[in-house]
Amino acid sequence: MYSWPLLFAFGFGNLLMLGWLGAAAAPILIHLWNKRRYREVSWAAIEYLLSAMRQNSRRMRLEQWLLLAVRTLLIVLVVLAVAQPFLEQVGMQFAPGQRTLKVLVIDGSYSMGYKPTDRSRFERAKQLARQIVEESLPGDAFTLVLMAAPPSVIVGSPAVEPHDFLEEIDNLKLPHGGGDLPATLAQIENVLAGSGSSGLVQKEVYFLTDLGRNSWVPDLKSAEAAADYRQRLERLAQLASLVVVDLGQTGSENLAVTTLAANESFATTAREVTFAAQVRNFGTQSRNHHLVELHVDGRRVKESYVDVAAGEQAPITFSHRFDAPGDHVVEVLHRLQVEQQRRLAVDPQRARGEQCAFAIQNCVQ
Repeated sequence: MYSWPLLFAFGFGNLLMLGWLGAAAAPILIHLWNKRRYREVSWAAIEYLLSAMRQNSRRMRLEQWLLLAVRTLLIVLVVLAVAQPFLEQVGMQFAPGQRTLKVLVIDGSYSMGYKPTDRSRFERAKQLARQIVEESLPGDAFTLVLMAAPPSVIVGSPAVEPHDFLEEIDNLKLPHGGGDLPATLAQIENVLAGSGSSGLVQKEVYFLTDLGRNSWVPDLKSAEAAADYRQRLERLAQLASLVVVDLGQTGSENLAVTTLAANESFATTAREVTFAAQVRNFGTQSRNHHLVELHVDGRRVKESYVDVAAGEQAPITFSHRFDAPGDHVVEVLHRLQVEQQRRLAVDPQRARGEQCAFAIQNCVQ
């Protein structure tokens, strides 16, 4: 059994800006330029002044060097700030501290205009989207996709400024049309592929939807279209963690597993590994004694129960000992996800992304 040290990686979100570090040499060049040698002419009246200046020359020289250092450091700090530095822990796919790209997908189909209360499902989806952004960690980035027919990519490039992104959410209007899920998945895949060089290690996709049958059970008219649909789901499951928030029922549970991590930095078959997850209640009603299951390689191995107040999140932990070395997929699912899985009408063993669970993959030795 080996104890692996924690590794940290330091980088910059905008490497091109580091070229401006050359500007830090400007104060030094100006200082050297001002020290050019001039021909000295002795002047009797100035001898008394020079004598007094020599007495304070050491202090003045120290002040000049300090002023030069402050000017140079100020330029360096400004350039480094614009270059967007970040620090992240590496060595495990689910290590904390990684910058995350969060793709928010808001359903814009007809049924989202329904008002079970004083607000429509669409307005509720926008509110939850704002909540996800506001509760994210500094350094996270966001994109926004409207699931419609055809779908629209509202914010395609990762936005790191929450204020501007929240304005895009507020300005979003319900298009009063259908929802094309296969085309939306294609747009999401393009967004994820386009963010490969942004330094965002983790990627999460949030579907804020009422899971309407017309949208979520697409009419795939050919075997080729069905195969393409399943393959895209598999690719998305590999590119990002997928979360589905169901807004379809009045007072619905609207629960989601928002985080999943292992307490150990390295897993072996010699001892049990503890997994910690967070279950978030996006609904307006408290959920008590809610079933949560631990799945390993698609098989349920343990279950537990959790109480989650409305608008809050609750932690839950599981322990598991792997029987064999190799790659293993670990998932935490709650009761509602089994129903969502059936409504998606896909094979859970072939496409794990639609189960709206956070999956981690780790090499066990």
